[in-house]
Amino acid sequence: MQGWVKKAEMAAKTGADGLAIIGLVLLLVQGFAITGDALSRWLLRAPIHGLEDLNGLLIAVTLTCFMPLLMARRGNITIRLLGQSLGPSFALWFDAFGQIMLTGFVFVVTWHYGLYALDLGVQYSPIVEIPRQPSAFVATGLLGITLIVQIISCLASIGQAIHPEKAQP
Repeated sequence: MQGWVKKAEMAAKTGADGLAIIGLVLLLVQGFAITGDALSRWLLRAPIHGLEDLNGLLIAVTLTCFMPLLMARRGNITIRLLGQSLGPSFALWFDAFGQIMLTGFVFVVTWHYGLYALDLGVQYSPIVEIPRQPSAFVATGLLGITLIVQIISCLASIGQAIHPEKAQP
């Protein structure tokens, strides 16, 4: 079991890196657009029409692009004091338990964001009337990818707890 989990974990990290680059590009575009809007308001006394609507729709997509990388790197907050005091084997099992709990949490977030996306129906942004549902579906899809990456990380963590001799330092 350990072999395919390692391969899946490496593939997940590679894919997560790509999504994070897309997220970074989106974040930079939004930052430059906001800077342009501020300059336009200051120099021309006119905002960029509809930018607020577009940013409101893109921010969820932008942020969810980074989440798979966080899960792939297991960059979530951990408290290792108890696990370290009980020994390395207990620490690995505590990490596995934390990964299981995080997987459940990501599942619930993905599920509810999907329900939110479905509930949007035919709602439009207030200023330029951009449909809100497509960006919510994209964010839900990215959360689904995050869930898959988290499941792989969880399986790898459980594998490390079962076979501590193969655990990475």
